[in-house]
Amino acid sequence: MHQKFRMLSLAALLGSLAQAQAELPGGALGELVTDRPDYTESSEVVGKGVMQNEMGTVFEMDRAAGTKTLSMGTPLLRFGVSKKWELRVAGDGFVSQRGGGASLRGLGDIEFGFKYKFRRESKWLPALGVIPSVGIPTGAQAFTSGKFDPGFKLTWSKDVPLGFGLSGNLNAARVTGSSARFTQKAVTISVGHDLIAGFAGFWEAFAFAPFDNGTGPNWVYDMGLTRMAGPNAQWDATWGHRVGPIGPDYFIQFGYTVRQKMGSLRY
Repeated sequence: MHQKFRMLSLAALLGSLAQAQAELPGGALGELVTDRPDYTESSEVVGKGVMQNEMGTVFEMDRAAGTKTLSMGTPLLRFGVSKKWELRVAGDGFVSQRGGGASLRGLGDIEFGFKYKFRRESKWLPALGVIPSVGIPTGAQAFTSGKFDPGFKLTWSKDVPLGFGLSGNLNAARVTGSSARFTQKAVTISVGHDLIAGFAGFWEAFAFAPFDNGTGPNWVYDMGLTRMAGPNAQWDATWGHRVGPIGPDYFIQFGYTVRQKMGSLRY
């Protein structure tokens, strides 16, 4: 399928969902919980019969590598199978990278997986979930790993006093690097709080180890805002910066989430 047609199809889907969500009564699907814009995945699933579409645009600047990267679309589609299960399809969207005397464009790989929430939050213990996934080498030559890359995430989340929410992930993935495959581990922690006028804020830190060149770990921090756009949609904005010597100097992203009952989708 032509790349432009793919992007137009995603845009049409997002537009139809945005129009449809306004027709749902407030609270009909419960609280909207998203897996963006932070790197930390939530422990919540979208609910039986619900489709949730989370998309965004990310700009990264890496001075050491001399590259600027723009990823458009970055879709995450979540399909609710039951109260505890959801299917997931994710991707990097359309990627444009400049630097080092080259200009590269193309679609990134996609990823299939599912989320299973196996424990609800209690007074003293957090909610827990798992996300097994596998990356599929469907992207353009410049942006594909060329292999099937499996991964696993353990998610947790807990409400704490004063209206704050804590969440985090423990991740492991088999990653295809430039010269060899290796096992990469990651840890994340995120804290959020409601603000005013429908806004909420979060602060997050996460680390990967090792990197493609065998170094690490390297910490990154980011912070951002979200704002509800009705009961079934949300806007978001994030700014992040690396702490160590590896990775993008900073990144900025903007995104939008919308959900809808799958039985009422219209095209």
